[in-house]
Amino acid sequence: MGMGGGKGALAGAAVGAASSIGAGKAGAPGAASAMTGVMNMPGRRGAGGASTVTASAQSLAAMQTAMAQMNASSAAHAGGGSAAIASAAATAEVSTEASGEQMKLSGDVPSEIKKGKLVIKRIDWIRGAANVSAPSTEGFMNLMQSAGQAIKAAGGTYRVDVYMDKKYSDADIRQIGMQRGLVLVSLLQAGGQLGDAVMSGKIGKEKEQRVEIVKVK
Repeated sequence: MGMGGGKGALAGAAVGAASSIGAGKAGAPGAASAMTGVMNMPGRRGAGGASTVTASAQSLAAMQTAMAQMNASSAAHAGGGSAAIASAAATAEVSTEASGEQMKLSGDVPSEIKKGKLVIKRIDWIRGAANVSAPSTEGFMNLMQSAGQAIKAAGGTYRVDVYMDKKYSDADIRQIGMQRGLVLVSLLQAGGQLGDAVMSGKIGKEKEQRVEIVKVK
């Protein structure tokens, strides 16, 4: 398969994952299974160095494509739901939740995952949406890839809990929190080739927004 086929596989996997967001909680398995197409793209033929490098590049590209497609899906489904999502999609000047701040981790990623819980604070989410700001995208992608690989190395099953700023309405917390959870699950799956080893978890509100990746078994 040539380069065109690889791009098509990426786009197909991303669109499949994105389309499941609008379906609610029942769409979570679809988001997970859609990402499996990414794992079967060219370059994953064996353990050779060239294949590994190609696979890593494709995995990162898949995560970036998935996030872009999911954000578009969030905006498309905003018509019957959150006014905050519609506002974020419509305005040219995007407001974010942790502008200029650095993400704060509970500790070293592999160590925290192995112990059973990684806490991530100060994620620069776009307000009212399910993706992060442009300046923080690269660091966020790298973190998700590292966490996904750490989960794979540690073994077991993990859930992703999303706690949102309490300033959001309860309805927005349910809707946007679910969407962010699906984005995080798909990115972790793409980063570590995890399949069902990671799933959506709790959605809640706190004084300080955060994400927790927690081992369940």
